[in-house]
Amino acid sequence: MVVVGGSAAGMFAALTLARAGHKVTLVERDDVQSEQRPGAPQAFQSHSYLARFVHNLRDVAPDVQQQLMDEGAKAYGADYFPPWISDRQPRPEMADCVTLSCRRNVFDAVLARALAREPGVTLVRSSVRGLLTSDDAAPPTVVGVGTDAGELRADLVVDATGRRSRFAQWVTAAGGLVDEGAQAPCGNMYYTRFYAVHDGLPEPMMQRGFGEAADLGYMAAVAFQGEGATFSISLQLEDDDEPMRAVRDADVFETVARRTPVGRHIDPELSSPISGVHVMAGLVNRLCRLVVDGKPGVLGLVQVGDSVCITNPSFGRGVSFASGMAVRLRDALQTHSDMGDVALDYDASHDVDVLPWFTNAVALDVATRGRWRAALYGEPAEAPARHALDWRDLFNAAMRDRVAFDAMLGAANLLVTPEQALATGAEALAAIRADGWVPPFPPPTPREAMLEAAQGASVS
Repeated sequence: MVVVGGSAAGMFAALTLARAGHKVTLVERDDVQSEQRPGAPQAFQSHSYLARFVHNLRDVAPDVQQQLMDEGAKAYGADYFPPWISDRQPRPEMADCVTLSCRRNVFDAVLARALAREPGVTLVRSSVRGLLTSDDAAPPTVVGVGTDAGELRADLVVDATGRRSRFAQWVTAAGGLVDEGAQAPCGNMYYTRFYAVHDGLPEPMMQRGFGEAADLGYMAAVAFQGEGATFSISLQLEDDDEPMRAVRDADVFETVARRTPVGRHIDPELSSPISGVHVMAGLVNRLCRLVVDGKPGVLGLVQVGDSVCITNPSFGRGVSFASGMAVRLRDALQTHSDMGDVALDYDASHDVDVLPWFTNAVALDVATRGRWRAALYGEPAEAPARHALDWRDLFNAAMRDRVAFDAMLGAANLLVTPEQALATGAEALAAIRADGWVPPFPPPTPREAMLEAAQGASVS
């Protein structure tokens, strides 16, 4: 078996399959411990690891979970609440809603060390140039990959090459079928910087345990805990917001970030930056499937992670999706001997594990971008989809109602679907719509003042 792609998706898939008894060759071009990883720009962005991932990690590799904790990763339960919620008693049904905080490059390094010790895994440092197929039959059967190091034959090839995967084009060129119809732009880009708290000082307290976020109406800012005494700040900008792209400069970034609600963590007396400003752009929500009209479009090839599904990084779903796909693939291979049945079983799991949150992401991104563009450029905003309106009201309800809070937290951690969360919070939704209550957050810095501050910092 060949797994192509050595970021989190590929490494977790290789580890999962090797521990299920498969011999795995992991093909990866980039060193995950390098500061230059063009194939994985997300490695230098803010991260948290949702409860679904924690469940999968505990299933596949509890030793790796312990190693992450030894590196300083922190676990957060569902015991942080908005100030307007009075019911703060522990609930047994939420005990498993646990997230981990850790910088992505540290996380990847721990996985890489685990794989280096795994007897069933062989690492090949190379680029993949194309697929090897057995004949001209339809659908084509993949029997390996061509690499710079030579041909690698395999009974199954796993594409974990991420958002820039070329495998779909290779399948089409070989006469196979791919469903790439589900995609929509996220409409935003990310600028992130990492910080470390000074020795002997307490770590920053985040409003949501592992992090906090603020939507300013024309941009957003998030802060995430890392491992140990590290944390990150990310600024999320609308794609066409050219003036604010000055935050790529470190001084401008600091100036703008300090004027957001999460910027209180940036204080020279408390912390220091440990990185430059990392940029991630060109973001889309995309769902790619290798089963078309109920039939495999190709045999001997499956995809995991971002090769299958990408949603807006602000939701933090990528690693959780990837780990779940690896577990589903492991189970399908244990259940079926025929590769066609493996393909159908594995693809069907996407309807359960991925599609509800993909639909949620697209609806929320369309609504957010419309709102931001109206504020930035005066464009008339289209009426948001019903799901986006429901989700906005559920968020408001979750700020004061414990049932709605637990429901939203479960959906955010991929433990219940967004629609299940809306159904659970229906009573709180009705109440919030009846009285019109919204969380009394402090007013954000106006756009004009933020631009003036950014321009002043760029001049100085």
